[in-house]
Amino acid sequence: MRARYPDWAAEIDKAVQGVKEARPEDTDLALSHIEALTAHRPNAQTQELHLAEAVAKHTRAVLVYPHDYAQSAPLLCAAAELAGDRPWYWIDCGRARETLGDLDAAMTAYEKARDVAKAGHQIREHAAAQTDIANLHHQQGRHDEAADLYRAALTVFRKEADQLDTPVAQYNLSTSLDKIGDLARARGDLASAEAAYQESLELRRALAARRDTPQAQRDLSVSLNRIGDLAQEKGDLARGEVAFHESLKLRRELEAQLGTPEARRDLSLSLDRIGDLAQARGDHAAAAAAYQESLEIRRALATRLDTPRPGAICRCLSTKSVTWR
Repeated sequence: MRARYPDWAAEIDKAVQGVKEARPEDTDLALSHIEALTAHRPNAQTQELHLAEAVAKHTRAVLVYPHDYAQSAPLLCAAAELAGDRPWYWIDCGRARETLGDLDAAMTAYEKARDVAKAGHQIREHAAAQTDIANLHHQQGRHDEAADLYRAALTVFRKEADQLDTPVAQYNLSTSLDKIGDLARARGDLASAEAAYQESLELRRALAARRDTPQAQRDLSVSLNRIGDLAQEKGDLARGEVAFHESLKLRRELEAQLGTPEARRDLSLSLDRIGDLAQARGDHAAAAAAYQESLEIRRALATRLDTPRPGAICRCLSTKSVTWR
């Protein structure tokens, strides 16, 4: 945008500086000015200006309100309207609406993404939109509809991974397998769930070896937790313990490396799983130690954050009572 509209450079630079110096209010103000400038740009195509305004609104939503969906959803959905035939804008709009609990509006956005992707012959984007539609069906108990869409998306992502062998393609395939596994688990088909989770785990291990990034390591920890959850559900506590402890090790390393609230929350959730499994094994001392460490993390997060997530501490206090012997 800066290269295309050099007369907006001052506002764009203010927005960038606000990000660099952690002043979101400056970024918000500068991007708001850019949105207003689109109305006064002479000799430019209307669609070009609409796209510029869409970029500004989307950027405001992502950078200024990353966790405040009540603020970001209107911006993301307005950006989608302006961008028109760009499916990812509609997908982001739908995900924000879904987070807010407006599932009908989310479905409308996902269907719009699917339709524009199909019209533009954007195969990957079409599969991504289908996956989000399937997620809503899954949440609302329409498992047959979800299964059909998940399988169709998996076919697309598997073909892409075979053809391209890029990290993005491999990640998309692993995520699609997780969806298949989640649905199979919800339907009680634990064998199918395990097959999907195991294939996804192998992909995540390969990706973590290929790209030693924090995100790749976190993705691996998520896959390990899925394996552990399923093993625990099947009564295979030994296998669950191995998976959970490997995930915990990764999350301790990520928390030490990043120190972010997200990394600390991930660590807390892994400790909860360790505690749950120890409780199931009857090792109440180990369960108490894991729950206590998780509680201390949640307390620190609640103190650090201005608007802590409801129930962040309550789960540790109210649902993790340990039977002492």
